Amino acid sequence: MKKSVLATVADARVGLAQLAENQFERVRAAIGGARVVLIGEETHGSQEFYALRAAITRALVERENFSLVLCESDFPSFYRLHQFVGGGAQAATQTIATPPVDVYSASSASQLPSMDIPTATVSSQAALSKLTTEEVMEVLKARFPVWMWRNEVVRDFVTWLKAENLRREIATTAPFFSTLPVALFGLDIYSMFTSTDQVIAYLDAVDPQMAERARKRYGVLQEFRPSEAAYCRAVLSGTVPAQTNKIRVMLEDLDGKAAEYKRLFGDGDEYFSAHENARIVLAAEEYYRESYFGSSLTWNIRDHAMMDMIMNALEYYDEKLWMMHKDNIESGSDATEAGQQPRPPPRARAVVWAHNSHIGDAAATEQYKRWGQVNVGHLVRQVLGKDDCYLIGFSTNTGTVRAARQWNGRDFVMNLNPALAGSTGELLHQASEVAPAMRDFGLFFRKNAPLDAPAERQAALTPVEEAAREELAKPRPERFIGVQYVKQTERRSHYSQCVLSDQFDLLIHLDETSALRPLPELAEPKLPPSRPGTVDYSKWDKLAAEAADDSEDEVVN
Repeated sequence: MKKSVLATVADARVGLAQLAENQFERVRAAIGGARVVLIGEETHGSQEFYALRAAITRALVERENFSLVLCESDFPSFYRLHQFVGGGAQAATQTIATPPVDVYSASSASQLPSMDIPTATVSSQAALSKLTTEEVMEVLKARFPVWMWRNEVVRDFVTWLKAENLRREIATTAPFFSTLPVALFGLDIYSMFTSTDQVIAYLDAVDPQMAERARKRYGVLQEFRPSEAAYCRAVLSGTVPAQTNKIRVMLEDLDGKAAEYKRLFGDGDEYFSAHENARIVLAAEEYYRESYFGSSLTWNIRDHAMMDMIMNALEYYDEKLWMMHKDNIESGSDATEAGQQPRPPPRARAVVWAHNSHIGDAAATEQYKRWGQVNVGHLVRQVLGKDDCYLIGFSTNTGTVRAARQWNGRDFVMNLNPALAGSTGELLHQASEVAPAMRDFGLFFRKNAPLDAPAERQAALTPVEEAAREELAKPRPERFIGVQYVKQTERRSHYSQCVLSDQFDLLIHLDETSALRPLPELAEPKLPPSRPGTVDYSKWDKLAAEAADDSEDEVVN
């Protein structure tokens, strides 16, 4: 007799405690030689998702030589964290963000994320060395949603990564590739205005003439600061032409000067940062313009841009590894037996932190089938091939979640509705109740070959895993909660038809989760004062928070 769907899924579970054994040995074995591992989350506000993702990432860094951590956040703010953890040599000067000025236009584009951050140029080495992790993370207050990255788990991970990179710096007996500092970069493109600042600040240091060209090319765009919507309105009305061509030429000029600029300044991180910021300005201008015009292409623009960042970071770190390898060969440190060719350097490997909606293969969702929507997970599989990437999703049933009720609104701790009847979440919850000792578990849908056995393109699933994979290859409603949680319209707002076992390679279900814990406010943030002439909106934010009409489902924490 054929087993029920529930029994089939329940039999294939691997308990979370088993998954975590020996620094996630089973997970690392399933990842195999994959170059990119993407780790998601059903919500942007669940403590356990963040903690588990950080723990898996730590294991990949320590045991599998992953050297890049790329997060669904803004590149300029995360580059400051990258410098803080010792991810690379720091520029002589670096623009450092001050507390945000949060201004939105009242137009139809009023919900477009903005990140206009006044800046002050200081000695980055001196400034960062005097700051605690919490103080450095004040830069993450620049844009809604603040809790998404300015939280306890990210603080602890940044603190650990700083110590790990310091350990690598002083290591004397480790293989050269395990002494490369681990990078911490942002993937997202919402920082249009701030990224122009970063490009100009870099060029001021390496090529003042080119810096003046950058000021002219970005000049019209800057006139509309801090409102992307105002720029979009001006383009739509014909007041100004779209600045796309000028922005593209700026990026092309940076491309053409790569070799020269890298020789002039630092170890390459500064050029990489400037180049990525110039690329972000180009992508962001298109994204905001298309958003304002009501285009359905904006999701694809954003995820293609994040994919570009992943590939650029891999290429850059491949270059770093090759140069370290070359130095080791020339110094005799990488000696091989007589007559043998020197070993090739390992490839750079990256971990990506983002929402399930970005990292689960879009081809397994109704968004792809109905609207042609792609995402990072889909693009990574297309570009690298399934055997060179690994997609890990997280799900939950109930508990609490941190989210806002509207864009740019105050965050609340809210009760999470149980998964809807007939949904993937309900099925996984029912499976969790089969054996209460295994309420939290993983389901493997695909396994890669080991790193040292590239001829084996894919490792086999067990018979019970294969049976569960087949049962979960049927479309079911799946929940996605971003920074907003609209409980009144949960089915329409947060569910989509998905084929779970095609969407992910591994799904980890945590049956009950709790709200993400943000960092407390600092009493006296050690940040530069606001730019002269700007308005301090913080007092209005406090008034709004105090006057907020809290719904009855809010949880006091």
